[in-house]
Amino acid sequence: MDTGKHQLLPKINSPYDKSYKEGVNPMTNAEFQKLASTAREMDRYARYALTDPSVPPKARERCRNEFRMCAEWASRGMCGLPPTAMGLSMLLPRDDNDNNNDDVDDNAFDNRAGPNDVLFMMNNCPLACRMCEELESFHKCAGRRHPSPSLAAARPSFRSGELHSFFEEKRVSEEDDGWAEYEPLFASRPIAEEEKEGGDAYDDPYVVVLRKFLSEEEVNHLRTMAIVLTAQMTTSDSPSRNTAYAGSARCNNDDTCNSDDIYQRIMHRISLLTNSTIYHLESMEFVQFGSNTQHQTTSYQHNFQVNSLWKPAGPRVLTLFVFLSDTTSEGGGGELGFPHLDWLRIRPKKGMVVLWPNVRNDNILESDSSTAFEHLPLKKGGGSVMGAYVHVRLHNWTDASLRGCA
Repeated sequence: MDTGKHQLLPKINSPYDKSYKEGVNPMTNAEFQKLASTAREMDRYARYALTDPSVPPKARERCRNEFRMCAEWASRGMCGLPPTAMGLSMLLPRDDNDNNNDDVDDNAFDNRAGPNDVLFMMNNCPLACRMCEELESFHKCAGRRHPSPSLAAARPSFRSGELHSFFEEKRVSEEDDGWAEYEPLFASRPIAEEEKEGGDAYDDPYVVVLRKFLSEEEVNHLRTMAIVLTAQMTTSDSPSRNTAYAGSARCNNDDTCNSDDIYQRIMHRISLLTNSTIYHLESMEFVQFGSNTQHQTTSYQHNFQVNSLWKPAGPRVLTLFVFLSDTTSEGGGGELGFPHLDWLRIRPKKGMVVLWPNVRNDNILESDSSTAFEHLPLKKGGGSVMGAYVHVRLHNWTDASLRGCA
């Protein structure tokens, strides 16, 4: 297989080296280690991932590097995600019994690459990014946004700088204009310097718990839908997130969800809640996770997807997770956790919703690393917790889905 140009691995330019030249090859030891790691992972990806029969032949042909510096550019983050996430699982394992795990990288989900960087890398360095399986989607979908920007459904759901004001208006508004009927709890939010007595300001993201969002009837109806959808799916259809998950199923563009009045009513409520249109909402994804008895670890996740920088619907601006059950395990567990927000954990409660942003307020095309999250396994006694995700996209997701570019 032709993998393109051989990659440069320059020596470290150290003042302690006899060959040191000021201004030449200013690569630090840490930068060199990142580059070496990227090169090793690229080689491993070419040897094993690309030789899998499931990889389309055309993607294998296109999987190459057109420049000798592709690996270095990838190691510097130009692919859109750090080397631990590119083309591989974004899940970072940790010991569930260690709340002070030193292996957690606070910047693991930072994304500083812009759309132009990602487009360049996908066109010229897909092997270095280890994202060759996305090439078919990239060439089919890049730039194919809804052609009618005058329609409300084709306008962006948010613009840079609007996320904080969206949440803050809901927090301080009167009952008639806010979320009072849902009993909101702002579990995390930015704190201005004048609010923080005797301390500094900090810019934590908003995480809002809506304690009464769904009725008992609506919860039971969604649980029934989840069972039906799961039964209709094959094992290969079900997206696997981590070892704690027992199953997953998504509403597709078919009559099962589209013709269901209660489902449509809930989705309309979510669009009003998030000041978006129903066209900006991804279809609901139902998940179920259990005791995870074989692997006593959980995994950190993030809902920012690098392919969203070229796909028509854009990134997942907001994520809403609704609990469809309480904890059924005797030992508890099943919490939704945010490890970078002082280990914030939210206990499952039927009908309750958690809402948080995936992107930065100042740049909506960059991920907010602090909203990495985890679903903790149930501790003992078996049982499971059910829930559902709905993501708010920057642009019209429904149209992108119909075009095969979701």
